[in-house]
Amino acid sequence: MKLKQGDSLESNKLNLIVYGEIAFSRVVDSSHRCPLVLREMFSDLRELARQHFPGREDIQRLVLSSFIIMRFFAAALMNPKSFGLKRDQPEGVVCRTLVLLSKILQRLSNCVVSANSLTEKEPWLSSVLERFTDEQHRLAMLKFLNAISMTENATDVNCENLSVVRDGFFIERKIREKRRILRNLVNQKRRYVVLTENEICWQKTKADAEPKGRMRLQEVNQIEPVVDAKNVFRIASPDCENSISGTEHR
Repeated sequence: MKLKQGDSLESNKLNLIVYGEIAFSRVVDSSHRCPLVLREMFSDLRELARQHFPGREDIQRLVLSSFIIMRFFAAALMNPKSFGLKRDQPEGVVCRTLVLLSKILQRLSNCVVSANSLTEKEPWLSSVLERFTDEQHRLAMLKFLNAISMTENATDVNCENLSVVRDGFFIERKIREKRRILRNLVNQKRRYVVLTENEICWQKTKADAEPKGRMRLQEVNQIEPVVDAKNVFRIASPDCENSISGTEHR
């Protein structure tokens, strides 16, 4: 790709380094948000690598990094639409930047866990990649891979550990309330809700210290829009049913 008139190679490289550092940090700092079921799977994957390649910890880490980086993080960067991160696939410069970030993340995740020397078909990228191959980045990646593949002291993530995806208010209604009668409408309770990657927590007000209830996302068995109600959908689990409105989220 040729530089456009007025573009600076050094400025573009600096921007790419900044974006690369952000992407790298977001990955290696996310181990505490890895669900227990994935940790168990990564632990099994690492054990299989150990059995087939005894004494080769670099192979164990390489297997993990190839799986989670190439098939998840890097893939999501390259194609955010397919992963539900964007409604439309980015084009032009943004698309090219995401492709480069994805490529950097893949190559660095492999480089920091193996003894193979770093090679690059695009020479101008070599100076960018060299920044990420120091001991600090290597140890950060190793710590991340170890954390997501060990289950001995792992506990399921909770509402406090996860970033908030959305918050707002919803109307709580028990699953036994099948008929839409006046008594049910009167007894509907307005709650403040916090949605994380792992569960939905709700309470009377935003200022309450303790949640009044919670629903784990893995227990949800039905989600559907509410007819004739704008921005409202029904979410149900075996124990409860809620009508959630997104009109007042902040």
